[in-house]
Amino acid sequence: MFALIGNLGWTEVLLIFLIALIIFGPSRLPELAKSIGKGLREFKKAARGIEDEINKPVDEVKNAGYQQREEIPQRGEGSWKLSRPHDEVKQIEDKQNKEGEKS
Repeated sequence: MFALIGNLGWTEVLLIFLIALIIFGPSRLPELAKSIGKGLREFKKAARGIEDEINKPVDEVKNAGYQQREEIPQRGEGSWKLSRPHDEVKQIEDKQNKEGEKS
């Protein structure tokens, strides 16, 4: 909590508390602290929402990159078809089909 205020010692905090107690009185001080707490909570929530809105497009771009990487055929997943002559590819596919029918 005191990180927002800066480097305050215990004497400065006590002095601020006493001034607030004199100005607002002992009955209104808990209400004031409660409303300040709610305000800080709402501020943090709004800041988190803005941060999420900013990061959302960045995450979508990152995820799109991963999806494209997954769509590229990896070694052994059909990429061999690009480097072999058509007849050899046909022979290998026929061989794989026959082995699949035996199973």
